[in-house]
Amino acid sequence: MPLAVSTYRAIDCPAGRLYAWHVGGDYAYGSGRMCGIRILDVSDKSSPFEITSYQKEGYSYEHCATGGHLLFAAVHRDGVEIIDISNPGDPTHVGQVKTQNAWAVTVRDSLLFIADGEGGLCVADVSQGISSGRIIGTVAGPDLDVSVRDLDFPYVEIGTCREESVSLTNSGTVPLTIDDISLSDPDFSIDLKGMILDRGEVVEGTLTYCPGNGGTSSILVIESGLPAPDFSLPAVNESR
Repeated sequence: MPLAVSTYRAIDCPAGRLYAWHVGGDYAYGSGRMCGIRILDVSDKSSPFEITSYQKEGYSYEHCATGGHLLFAAVHRDGVEIIDISNPGDPTHVGQVKTQNAWAVTVRDSLLFIADGEGGLCVADVSQGISSGRIIGTVAGPDLDVSVRDLDFPYVEIGTCREESVSLTNSGTVPLTIDDISLSDPDFSIDLKGMILDRGEVVEGTLTYCPGNGGTSSILVIESGLPAPDFSLPAVNESR
């Protein structure tokens, strides 16, 4: 059973609460909403101690993550605050990433991933300086995901059929309308048609290949009013 080796409470925050922690090196950063960020020295895990606190007036700090000498703090409607922690005892505001409603962040290399509430997932490139971040991608509104990018059928004899499964998912934040689903070759068919997928809904379908008078490959086209790709579904029939 895990054993607690030490504890810390921000006694001047409501109920001593800090809602999220991030540890980078010998320092821990606690997010306390209107109580700001508490920075602890945790080099001795049995005796952590606060070295300073940080707060920009009016900001509510939900979550934070480090990337190099920078701390990225999710501050709701104010987006993500960028803080220089080269000296953890003297954190300094250096920039901002403007988003709709930032709740949580994580950093991978030079990319900042932001859980942006109703704005979905925002991805910001923070490699070109620290004064601001450039949003390079979001997942907001409807978002169509298909379980496969292609279906490679094995040898199928004429007069027989083979089935493969396909699932469609709405990974977005609002309902997704699929206007039509079609295939370019008559030897291929699918048991799905136009529909509305609620947020997070998954629908399973079956694509069937029955060699006959058509060709050996087809394109599955899903029309949803989005820039969704066409999905190539190649098939091979060695008897032809």
